Amino acid sequence: MTTTPDEELAGPGIVRLTLLAFKHGRGGHLASVVFEWQEDFRIEAGRGEPGLHNIRLVVEYVMVVDDSVETEILVEALRPMGAETQDIPKTTRQRLMQEARRLAHEEGRLLGHEEGRRLGHEEGRREGRLEVAARALAKGTPPAEVAELTGLTLEEVLELTH
Repeated sequence: MTTTPDEELAGPGIVRLTLLAFKHGRGGHLASVVFEWQEDFRIEAGRGEPGLHNIRLVVEYVMVVDDSVETEILVEALRPMGAETQDIPKTTRQRLMQEARRLAHEEGRLLGHEEGRRLGHEEGRREGRLEVAARALAKGTPPAEVAELTGLTLEEVLELTH
């Protein structure tokens, strides 16, 4: 499909916009071709809310696959279609940023839980080793032997004797 000239891609409106977005999406040059799509954007804008929804989808795809396309370029490309249409890139960018923040927060929270769980396990194992060491010392086992058996340092074992 990438060798097919843009003018030969099937259908007006969302069909053509979708094909163009797929064709040019990952090439890194969407900013230079998006203005050529204005007629198809105009067709979709004329369809009312269903068309605006389609434009939102195309704009979101463009923003996600080619982050070099600045919001203002999309705003300018959609300006001839009216205020409601030209606001789509701004609201889409805001929504994508909020979603990214939410996902980052959620990921951070999950990593925090995992880290806390890991630290808790480590602390629990350490407390267990200290308890075993204290019992062994109480039974008269030499500190060096207790350190070797429990994996504690000799200093940690000696602290238990005080």
